[in-house]
Amino acid sequence: MKREFVIGLDFGTDSVRAVFVNAQNGEITAESVCEYPRWAERKYCNEAKDEFRHHPLDYIESLKRVIHEVLDSNPGSKELVRGIAVDATGSTPCLVNSELTPLSLLSKYENNPDAMFILWKDHSAAREAEEITAHAEGCLDCVSGCCGPEFYWPKLLHVLRHSPQLKDDAYSFLDLCTWLSNMLTGNHDPNKVKHAQSVVASKFFEDPILRKLPSKEWFAAIDRCWLDVVSNINPKGDNGDEPYGTISKEFAKEFNIAEDVVIAVGMLDGFAGAVGAGISENMPVMTLGTSSGYFTVSKHAVRVKGAFSQGVGQILPGMFSVEMGLSAFGDAYAWLAQLLAYPLKLKGISYSKGEILSALGRDAENIEWSLNLPYATDYFNGRRSPDQNPALRASIMGLRLSSSAPEIYRALVEATCFATRAIIERMNEYMEKPKEVMCIGGISHKSPFVMQMMADVTGVRMNVLQSTQSTALGAAMCAATACGIHPDIYAAQKAMGAAISATYEPDASHKEIIDARYQKYLAG
Repeated sequence: MKREFVIGLDFGTDSVRAVFVNAQNGEITAESVCEYPRWAERKYCNEAKDEFRHHPLDYIESLKRVIHEVLDSNPGSKELVRGIAVDATGSTPCLVNSELTPLSLLSKYENNPDAMFILWKDHSAAREAEEITAHAEGCLDCVSGCCGPEFYWPKLLHVLRHSPQLKDDAYSFLDLCTWLSNMLTGNHDPNKVKHAQSVVASKFFEDPILRKLPSKEWFAAIDRCWLDVVSNINPKGDNGDEPYGTISKEFAKEFNIAEDVVIAVGMLDGFAGAVGAGISENMPVMTLGTSSGYFTVSKHAVRVKGAFSQGVGQILPGMFSVEMGLSAFGDAYAWLAQLLAYPLKLKGISYSKGEILSALGRDAENIEWSLNLPYATDYFNGRRSPDQNPALRASIMGLRLSSSAPEIYRALVEATCFATRAIIERMNEYMEKPKEVMCIGGISHKSPFVMQMMADVTGVRMNVLQSTQSTALGAAMCAATACGIHPDIYAAQKAMGAAISATYEPDASHKEIIDARYQKYLAG
């Protein structure tokens, strides 16, 4: 058998998954998922303070486990690996020392959450985000003119202020996907770090037209405490389908694979998912999970008002892309399930959020459209798009004593669909309205009710990709390109792409009621 297999690694909020893929046809021959052990115990998290941290050992241990499992599941597979690529949730950065070691791997900081990876949904830097927004001076035009706490820079400012002792060893601030790729190559030279363009363009506030970052004077005007670290951050971004280097001798020995295995430059998970779903100018991609992402690409660069991020090369080399999305999608539904399960929790009875949501969906599906139903807004984690506003909060309105749990669930689903409609309408001001959207992520496979409502509310056909591992498959496509199996990412997409498993056509029979309820949502 030819040496034409690659590994795609997808580091999410709760777990990492690995896929072992035949790069000639995209067949996934093995896959593995591992939850982060410390995160599963909610270590280093403080929900009251909006702190959500990952210890780097969770990543290292889980990475080793899933790669071993996919390689051990197929005899002889270790000799077939040519490339490995990583994608990761973000912005999830961590302070590192001059040898690129996360500070929490040093004994004196091992229990300091500020020395760990700061998860994308960590909002502990809200005050710093507001401060950066107040000093925008045109530097935030690519992100709606507003800096939210999910971004890279406020997190850096927050941890340096909150734990000033870290400045003694802090050299740089690496996003997770960059650090993982760097770690796999064994590089300890800061001058050889290759930042992912998906991070630089979307989280570093790179101007999408001028292709430059804010000036050092801009950073100094906000606070001088971070200037040393800022000065050590190389703003140049590299595409996810480019080689970072080859695997380190340590990891080659760990997995018993060849030392010439190519490691690709890392990528943010949403962008990798868009690659795996076959994004093109005529086919936007939407990821539907705990949060949601809406991604478009174009040959022509524009400044999209209200975008969450926009830039060149975030997704496809040389292509201009725009990222929109919701900070809470599945998380909004999970909140209701957890609320309804409170009596069970009091009695110590185990329950499944998935089973609760499935039951709610079955009953909600039978509720007729009506102007008198409860309606909601979806801002549980603020509004991400369009026109970012982290301070907004969710609401449920129009409740009666007769209002049922399925009605409330229906209102939350409707709110997330209305929010997506607002995103698509904003994009329509700059690009042609799409006839269809490719959907990936757990909810697209698990909930026909959500998908049909999404089609009805937006008036756009919703396709669901057959593969349940689209994001990891996108990483595998990048690996196949970086190691030379395919000449470019477009060839990799064509050869390795999955088929469509389901299509949801818009039902226009309730358009008048939907439009009226949408106006209520916008006013709410």
